[in-house]
Amino acid sequence: MTIGEQIKNYRKVAGLTQKRLGELSDTSERTIQQYEAGKRQPRIEQLQKIADTLNVPISSLLGTNQHDEYFWTAYLDEKLKQIGCSIGYYGEDAMLWINFPDGTLEVTDRDLEELDNSTISYLQFKLEELRKKCPKNFRPRKK
Repeated sequence: MTIGEQIKNYRKVAGLTQKRLGELSDTSERTIQQYEAGKRQPRIEQLQKIADTLNVPISSLLGTNQHDEYFWTAYLDEKLKQIGCSIGYYGEDAMLWINFPDGTLEVTDRDLEELDNSTISYLQFKLEELRKKCPKNFRPRKK
């Protein structure tokens, strides 16, 4: 099922018109119509607004066919927002970029995957460092 079909299904379940979904997600009714018809693909930021409005996880809108294409976005985009950046995506041309406060950087899916992996690796490293720093506060689970 496409992203547009998922949006339409969840919109109907929520009892919303295209116009009302647009109002609540800060999107025009025409854009919602184009998403649902498969004429346009929403940027990840817009898809997150729609998911929030419909009270569903973004993965529900991505569906099984699209999930691999966006696998990194939910976690990584949230972390980037904390430092004033975000991920941009244009589906028709499969273009990806990172929005910096002072400009944009075009990237590949592989670049984002590596960035995502390095943030997770760094977090694991810092957690282990913290655990070693405070060994008295660590309580192993009983097996």
